[in-house]
Amino acid sequence: MYKILAALMLMMPMASGLSAASAGNAVYAMDTARGDTVSVWQAYSWPDVDIHAAIEIGTWSSTTVLSSPMVCINCRDPKVAINSQEQAIALWTGTDPLTYTDRLFASVYDGASWSMPEAISDSDEYIADSDYKVLLSSTGDANIMWRSLLPLTGTMAVRVRPSDVVFGTWRTIITISP
Repeated sequence: MYKILAALMLMMPMASGLSAASAGNAVYAMDTARGDTVSVWQAYSWPDVDIHAAIEIGTWSSTTVLSSPMVCINCRDPKVAINSQEQAIALWTGTDPLTYTDRLFASVYDGASWSMPEAISDSDEYIADSDYKVLLSSTGDANIMWRSLLPLTGTMAVRVRPSDVVFGTWRTIITISP
């Protein structure tokens, strides 16, 4: 049985039309005041899916790999926001390799480099869908909003996690709708 499963897994990239390294699900955001742009996408590199980014502030940067299999596996559904201070946030869903639960992860661009990815959601909740949002103000304040199933209560909740990008501090998760 294991040999059949391994053979099927090896065939998956070919069956889906994906090469050893291909891109998909690209999203972008632009600061309309300055014209700075950031793009984030899924990069399929068998056997994993990573999140990559490039930012344009005058010229396009080289590609940066934001996710890491040590932090997140099967990373997908990226979102992104940028402000007029050359700051950006990339957000995506992925499986936590320690708990095997889907969580939200984020990486912050501070005007010079991207931060290490950080888990945004709790490990004891289930991200309900890919309709999560990230907002970033011109002063560096951020809000990430998502829907999740809270297994202890069995309820769907809308949750928010605020941050100050300038100082890189993520505040406590707030449940705004049970």
